[in-house]
This record gives sequence, C-alpha cells and structure tokens, in this order.
Amino acid sequence: MRKFVSPSLVCSILLSAVLAVIFFVDYGSLPSTVPTHWSFPGVVDAWGPKSNALVIPIILVILTVVATVLRCVLVAFRGVGAVVDVIDVFLPFLTGVLGCAATMMLSNSDGNRQASYPLPVSVFTVVLSVCLILSGGVSVKSHRTLLTDPKNGSCIMDLSVSLARRIWVGSLLCAGVIGLLVSLLIESRRTYLIFPGGVAGLCIIVLLAFGLTVVAIISNTALLRTQRLNSF
Repeated sequence: MRKFVSPSLVCSILLSAVLAVIFFVDYGSLPSTVPTHWSFPGVVDAWGPKSNALVIPIILVILTVVATVLRCVLVAFRGVGAVVDVIDVFLPFLTGVLGCAATMMLSNSDGNRQASYPLPVSVFTVVLSVCLILSGGVSVKSHRTLLTDPKNGSCIMDLSVSLARRIWVGSLLCAGVIGLLVSLLIESRRTYLIFPGGVAGLCIIVLLAFGLTVVAIISNTALLRTQRLNSF
C-alpha cells in the first residue's frame, strides 16, 4: 500500500497551520513596525512595516501545500523516490526553523522582549516539541533509508541500522522534551531571547543537528554503503 502521507509531512502541515493561526490572531496586536534583522548578540538592527511579519507564514503555507501535492503525485505515479525523501527530510526542517524565526519577530516586536498577544507565540515551539516527541515514537519501528545515492551507496539516514535508529529516536525525544520545557519556562516568565527561534528553537536545532550528524556517520560505514550498492 502506497503511503501518501508521512509523519514528517503531517508535522509540517500542522506546524504551518499553527503558525498561520498565530499570525491571524495576533496580527492586529502588532505595532506598526516589527524587527526584521538581528545582530549576532541578539540586538535588533533593522525594522520594517508590520506587513513584513506575514512573509514567512505565507511562504510556509504555500511551500507546504505545494510539497504536499507534489509528494502525493509522486507517490501515486512513481512510489517513494529521492524527491519524496527530500520533502520528508527538509520540509519539516524548514517549517520548524522559519516558524521559530517568525514567532521571534512577534516576540520582539515591541522592542522590550515582553510582547503580549491574544495567542502566546510560544504555542508554536510547544507544538513543534510535541511533534518531535511523537515523531520519535513513530521512528522506533521505522526501517526507512533516506536519500540513498545509487552511485556510491551513501545516504543521509539508514534507520534499518539499530544503533542509528536508537540515536535518532533519542535525539527526537530529547529535542522535543527540552524544547517543550524551555518553551513553557520562557512563556511563564514572559521573556524571550532573540536568537533565531529563541532559546527553545536553538536547543531543538542543536540537538537535532548533533543527532543527525551522528546518525549519518553510523549509516555510511563502508560495509553499509557496499550493502546498499549491492541491493540496487
């Protein structure tokens, strides 16, 4: 049976929808200008009209819709392939990173890091964290190999390898739990940091990047690459 929808695609759709709702509800509370760029220490160094705040949510919604339709068409006519793997790997990553950046624009729009809105912007990172935890649970039984190169047998991730699967599941669960705790702590204190995605987003990105790097190394030993080459 062909799988038209993957857990990562569901997470991307959910995150895009949540971000759109947040901006729809909170847009009226935005001041006339919003931050559009931050220097490395986290200081706002560029401002623009509040309509700029809608750019990322609109792009993410369009991107998610196009990727969803494209994935369904490809699965229907060609089955799972490289493009489907790219969508499953990079769409949730882009949705998470850009979504965190967009919510930080809301968080710091008043210039004092204590913006208050009808719908708390931390809702996005809370939903992102929950999605990561659920994805970790789903990945426990996954044996999927992502983005295999038929020329040399390399891949981004081979979850048929027990050690790689355990590390990836652990990375998803740790990133989700820590992101959730940090999001709730930040919201309870009504303070935010301006790093892209804030503290919660930064923790999530670092943990997932570390986990993905380790999993990629484990998945690309000479023996495993040879085995994948022989399977073509």
